Amino acid sequence: MNKTLKNMNTQEATKEELRCDHCKRTFIKPGSFSKHLCEPKRRWQDRDRPANRIAFQAWLKFYGQMQPSRKRREYRDFSESAYYLGFMRYGMYCVEAGVVNPMAYVDYLLKNNVSLDSWNSDKVYTTYLIFYLRDEDPLDAIKRSVEYMLNIAETENVQLQDVFRYVNSNKICHHIATGKISPWMLYRSKSGVEFLTNLNQDQQGIIFEYIDPERWAIKFKREADSVKQIEEIINEIGGL
Repeated sequence: MNKTLKNMNTQEATKEELRCDHCKRTFIKPGSFSKHLCEPKRRWQDRDRPANRIAFQAWLKFYGQMQPSRKRREYRDFSESAYYLGFMRYGMYCVEAGVVNPMAYVDYLLKNNVSLDSWNSDKVYTTYLIFYLRDEDPLDAIKRSVEYMLNIAETENVQLQDVFRYVNSNKICHHIATGKISPWMLYRSKSGVEFLTNLNQDQQGIIFEYIDPERWAIKFKREADSVKQIEEIINEIGGL
């Protein structure tokens, strides 16, 4: 009798050990348990993917503004949220489009009451990007520009100083229109100015909103100290 009870207790313990912590389903066979992948478990396993990290931080900002609370919200709260898929669309968009400063973009979206369904809209992002590039910290702008130009130089097998001179102009225009190369780099480097003067009319049209010459000329006059600092940095990395 005692032996029978012991066996029953062992079986119950085994069942408890094979319970999914996410959906609470129990399994008899270890093989079935190891292969099990419910939606809550998948969401948890994906938590360290770049898109998930961005989505989670965006969700925290959203709730911090819409429903302030002293309660600390965790990733599991996010994964169980009714808004999970909507924020994941945003996170994946940020990764795929290479969104510049995703959290600043969230601030912009919330400030302008943009519906979550439109957070992955190219049109909305373009509007944000144009304004963001005008006001961002010049050091952030130059750092990002140099990083992308180094990647381009390696891919195209040219020196950093020759990116604007020898890399396909359409490729450079694309990087400008996606915010990867800032007007701070274009206007404050010799090769950047040369690049702009050699563009055809169509190429100028593609990037005009992002580099509006008149607006940036005014900005440079107002921010003379930043201009000097950026030009010193450019000189230190080879003059460009």
